Amino acid sequence: MQEKNLRALKVVELKARCKDWKVPNYSKLNKAELIQQILVHDRLSLDLQHPVDTGLEPSKQRSSSSEAQNTSKRSRTSLASQLISTNIDRDSTRQASPLAPTVALTPSTAFREANILRTVPSSSLVTSTNTNDHTFRCPTAKTRSDKVRPLLIKSTFQKSTFKAPAPREHSHRVAQHDFQTVNYLVIPAMELTSDRVAYIRSHFLNRLMTNLNKHRSLSSHSRRTDPKSETADDVTSILAFRGIDQSIYGKGTAEDFAVAIRFWLFRLHVLMQLGCGEGWSSYGNGMGLPSPDLSSWPVVTSCKQISQHFWSIQTTASQSDSAVTTFLVLGLTGEVLGTSTGQQNSHKIEGCGARLDWYNFIARTPVGAASPTELLDQIKTKNDVDYPHGISRAWKTRVKDIVMVRIAQRVVAASVVLNR
Repeated sequence: MQEKNLRALKVVELKARCKDWKVPNYSKLNKAELIQQILVHDRLSLDLQHPVDTGLEPSKQRSSSSEAQNTSKRSRTSLASQLISTNIDRDSTRQASPLAPTVALTPSTAFREANILRTVPSSSLVTSTNTNDHTFRCPTAKTRSDKVRPLLIKSTFQKSTFKAPAPREHSHRVAQHDFQTVNYLVIPAMELTSDRVAYIRSHFLNRLMTNLNKHRSLSSHSRRTDPKSETADDVTSILAFRGIDQSIYGKGTAEDFAVAIRFWLFRLHVLMQLGCGEGWSSYGNGMGLPSPDLSSWPVVTSCKQISQHFWSIQTTASQSDSAVTTFLVLGLTGEVLGTSTGQQNSHKIEGCGARLDWYNFIARTPVGAASPTELLDQIKTKNDVDYPHGISRAWKTRVKDIVMVRIAQRVVAASVVLNR
C-alpha cells in the first residue's frame, strides 16, 4: 500500500491495522509513526509472499527457495538493523561520528525490536540499486527528518564525574518578631503604664486578637468592652487585646500585671486542651460552638497578691454587670485553684473554695513572711539530690541566672496538677 493512501486513512483505522498485526505499543504512536510501521510490515510481507522465479527444476527450486528465504531473513535483519541505526538521539551530537552504532539483532527478534523502537519516516531511507538484497543506508544529517524522536535505549554511555551543585543563598527570611529572647519573655520591672502597653502590643495575645478580628463577619465583635465606658485617656484603645482592664495598666506591681497575663494564657491553654480550638480560630469566625468567643470573655478588673505564691483575680463581664467572679490563681503558671462560683466548700479564701491542705498552706505563707516557704518543696521527684524541685542541680550551678531558674520553676509547676 502506498504512503499516499495510508495518509488518507484516519488514525483509528491505522491503529486497527497495527492491532491486527500485533504491533507493540501501537496506541502510543502518532499518525506518521503508524504509517511507518505499516510500510515496514508491507515490505517484509512482500518479500515473503513473492520469491524470485528462476525457472529451475523442482529440486533446484527448493534449494533456490531456501536460499531466497535466507536472503529474505538477511534482508529483514539488515532492514531492522538499519532502522535502529537511524534512530540517533539529538542530544548525542557531541560524539565524533554523526551516526549511532548499530545494534545486532537475531532474525527472530528483528521485527519485534524494530517495532518497539522509534523509526524514521520512509522518505528519509535511501534504497540501493541491488535487487537481490534489499539493504538500506542511513541518511545523512541533511536528509534526516527533524521529527526523529530520541531512542528509548542508548547503546553507548559517557562516563562523567559527579559535581556537587554550588550552594545557593537561602531566600527565606525568618520573621524576627516571632522569636524573642528569654529575658523579654520574663516580665521585667515595668512600673510605667507605657511600658506595660508596649509589652502587650508585642505579646502573643494581642497578635492573636488582631488576626482574629481580620476574619470576623461582624465588626461589632471586635469591640471588647462597652463603648460608653471608654474615655479619652483609655490606654487600651490602641490594643486588639482587651482582656485586661485599663486600671491594671496604671496600678499594681509588675508581678500583678504578669499574673493577670498568665491567667489569660492558662484559660486559653485549657480551652485548646479540651479540643475547642474553633472557638477562637479564623475558620470558626470566633464563634465556635464548644465555647464562647474570646472577645466575650470577662475582663480582668483586679489582680492582687494574697500569699507568697497565690493571687486573687476578679473578672467582670462588662462595666454594667454587677456580677463579679473571683479566682484563686497560682502566680507561677496562672492555674486556677478555686473560684467563688459553683463550689460548696467551708474552707474559703477571698470567697473562693479551696481544699483543706491548700487552705492551710496559704494560711501559713502570708505575703512578706520573714522566712519564705518554697512552693516547689511540695513537689517530690525520684532523685531529690541531683534534681531538687525537679531541676538539675548541675544545670543551676552552670547557668547562675535567676531569670532562667524562674522559668525552670514555672515549667515544673506547670507539669503537675494542683487539684486531683
